[in-house]
Parts: sequence; C-alpha cells; structure tokens
Amino acid sequence: MEMFFVNPGSFDYLSCADLAQKTNVTRAREQELKMLIDRAEQGVFGTFVATTAYRPEYLKAQGDLKLLGETAQSKNCAVGSAAPAIDPGGMSNPQPSSPPR
Repeated sequence: MEMFFVNPGSFDYLSCADLAQKTNVTRAREQELKMLIDRAEQGVFGTFVATTAYRPEYLKAQGDLKLLGETAQSKNCAVGSAAPAIDPGGMSNPQPSSPPR
C-alpha cells in the first residue's frame, strides 16, 4: 500500500550522496511519524487522528524508503544498511603501508 503514495523514478537522478542524505532524512521522519501515531492512538479519538493526520505521510515515507533502497542498490551505492557497498579492489579505504625496516 505504501507504494501507492510514491512516484516511481523520483530518485533516479540523485547521486549516491544525495540518496544517502534523503534516506537519512526520510528515515528520521518515518520514526517521528510512528511516534506521533503511537501517541495519538492513546487518546479518545486517537485512532481517527492517527489515521487522518499521520498515516498517509507515514505510508509515503515507508514507500520512499523502499524506493530509495532500490534506487541505491541499482546504482551500487552504499546507503545505510539498505544497499551493500561495492568496493572493487578495496580502493575507498586503503590501509597505510608500514615504513620499511
């Protein structure tokens, strides 16, 4: 259902760094919305408030996270734990060589 709120291809033109930043922002917003939903559901009309005020945005955030992960994976980007890091030859984190003896 969350994919109903997402525009396919909306992240295709982002760089790996932009995908990582967008993923972090979206993940934080998803957690905030979940907290608001949980808090709202404790009240008398909370379920109604949670459903009408927060649920659509929460579902969009979940769909965005799924699409961000798929996009990052298709671009071989390392975005959090959503996609594996591709490092051919280990060049992104070279180990310092020890001085000759």
